[in-house]
Amino acid sequence: MEDVEQIADALYALPPPEFTAARDAAAARARGDHRPEVAERVHRLRRPTLGAWLANLLVREYPDEVRSLLELAAALRGRSSGWTARSCASSPSAAGRWFPR
Repeated sequence: MEDVEQIADALYALPPPEFTAARDAAAARARGDHRPEVAERVHRLRRPTLGAWLANLLVREYPDEVRSLLELAAALRGRSSGWTARSCASSPSAAGRWFPR
């Protein structure tokens, strides 16, 4: 039997137009399996916005690139206002991946 996290993971992998019908079917299966608490939690899941779905898709399909981009964002937040693409590219951080020399 799937738990709520597994069901949610599968649902949020779907394109948004397919989400609601699949969520309702998953909740009905949980009710049929006599798991009302799972059914209720699944039924409360909301369809993601297009932006949230796209961000989730990117993390699922390109986890290393997203991790690197997040590291770059953190590095840029920590820099002074005088940073340049060249100085950022020379950094040993993830920035070199996004600003090749």
